Amino acid sequence: MPLNRDVLLRQWQILRLIPRHPCKFTADQIFEHLQNAGYDITKRTVERDLLMLRSIFPIEADVREKPFGWCWAKGTASIDIPALTNSQALAFKMTAQYLSAVLPPLYLDQLRPFLAMADQRLKKSDGRKISRCWTDKIRVLQAHVSTVLPTFNPEIRIQFSTRS
Repeated sequence: MPLNRDVLLRQWQILRLIPRHPCKFTADQIFEHLQNAGYDITKRTVERDLLMLRSIFPIEADVREKPFGWCWAKGTASIDIPALTNSQALAFKMTAQYLSAVLPPLYLDQLRPFLAMADQRLKKSDGRKISRCWTDKIRVLQAHVSTVLPTFNPEIRIQFSTRS
């Protein structure tokens, strides 16, 4: 029987391998990654671990088709060790503040759990630290004139003709 430490490390690695919603990994993919990392286990062990971890953590299986795809539930806060440092939290906060207008909405949605973690980290940091109040002390001015996209009436159709 494996040591409890080995089981813990394997399950921790499984949690790290599971992607965020909407991406998914199958038990086969997780099993392959674990084998490549040197774990001597069976696919059934991975399946049991996933079922056990689902009862504790917000991970879910897409059971609409086989093989099931596993992912973290939508909007779940990140679980990673070590936690964010103050500088990482500040970087995420500034990313949200200055890049939200230019990042595709899908990417911004995937960053939301990290942005929430960054807010929590900065709220917990000591008030004397520069990272907590840095966003109030700095502003980034755009060097170019921003353009406003024109609006179009969807009922109007423009047809282009090709003339030879």
